[in-house]
Amino acid sequence: MTPFIGKSRALEFSTPLVLCNRTGTEIYENEMVEFVGMSSIWDADGNVLAQAHSEEVFLSAELLLPNKSALPFCQELAIEMNWN
Repeated sequence: MTPFIGKSRALEFSTPLVLCNRTGTEIYENEMVEFVGMSSIWDADGNVLAQAHSEEVFLSAELLLPNKSALPFCQELAIEMNWN
């Protein structure tokens, strides 16, 4: 996923976003397929907190989770996640 899309989704949903993308190459149907990686972690304001490139790495970042009511399309989220 491109950095533009990651930032857009974090801002759109007002929530942190973690994008995990595959990296490396493999043969699929006799063709060499390359996976570009670019995993990233975004905060709710659309700022990149950590980003990988094409190499395999372990990313981590400290996230501030938004108020549960910041996600109006998931009104049942607190119940589903047992956040009582």
